Parts: sequence; structure tokens; C-alpha cells
Amino acid sequence: MSESTRTTKYYIVSSGFYDFDIRKHPLPQAGLECQNQSTRHTVTNVASVGSFASESVSGVSTTGGLVGQSDGAITQSSTNVVVTANGASGRYFGGLLGFNNAGTVTQSHASGSVTAQGNNSSVGGLIGFQLNGITSESYATGAVNGGNYHAGGLLGRNDGGTITQSYASGAVSGNVDNGGLAGGN
Repeated sequence: MSESTRTTKYYIVSSGFYDFDIRKHPLPQAGLECQNQSTRHTVTNVASVGSFASESVSGVSTTGGLVGQSDGAITQSSTNVVVTANGASGRYFGGLLGFNNAGTVTQSHASGSVTAQGNNSSVGGLIGFQLNGITSESYATGAVNGGNYHAGGLLGRNDGGTITQSYASGAVSGNVDNGGLAGGN
């Protein structure tokens, strides 16, 4: 997938993607933001790109550079956006996905920075919080700054999930539980 230089933002917002594949539903690529808040659906071959301040994703709830919360599958997808949340407490923030609730993330990556300055938030370069999910063949390269709870280069917090053939290379900082791969496991 090639990155567009246009600055227009396009959105796919739905209560459920039904096996959404960007190859089947072509859309402009600049600043694509997807929100999959449904159960057991698939997002495949989607890219979210933002290199300008106006292309950042900000939130005070569960927020991801591509998807806020998923209990389905995210495959061969990527982001290059800045995710920020200031003053948010008890939430999940990730470069690709905010909350992986027993879903899978495969062959995906995130390269933008993730920052959340709040209490009890899980912040990760790829995924903020993974509960009983699977992350495989994926990576994150952006810096993570995690406030007062879990901050990890790949996952902010992993609870009962599996991480295989994945890595993180960005700097990680925060005030409590920090880890190069996962802040809490």
C-alpha cells in the first residue's frame, strides 16, 4: 500500500465491519481512521497514515491509531499516526489498537508515538491492553509515554494473552510499570 501525500481525512465508522478488506472496498489512504466496535469481525489490509498535527488521533477513552476496541481479527494492517490522550484515567491507548478483547492481531505494525498522561491507563506502541488475545508477527517502532500505570513498547498490558514473533524498538517512559515489550504481563 502506498502512502498518499494528501491531507484529507477519511473515516470508516461502523457498529460492525463484516470482514472488511480494503482491497475489496478501495478508499483514499490519507488519514484513514477505522473504528471496529463490534464482535468477532475482521479488518484486513488497512493503513492509517498521518504525518501532520491535524492527522493525530486524540481521545479520553479507549483509543487506537486504527481501532479503539476489537474482539475480532486485525490482519496485515498498519498505522503511522500520533495517538495522544491527556488527563485520561483507566483507559487503553495503542498505536494500532486500544483494547484487544480476546481477538487477534497478526502481521500488523504501528510507527507513530503514543502518549497518555493519566492514572491507571495502559499505553502500548501497538496495543494498549490485551485481554486473552493473541498478537503475532507484529511490531511497533514509535515512542511510548505512559503516565502512571502500564507502558510498553508493544503492549501496555497483557493479561492472559499470547505474544509471538513480535517486537518493539521505540523508547518507553512512564512513572510506574514500564517494559520494552510489555508494561505489565
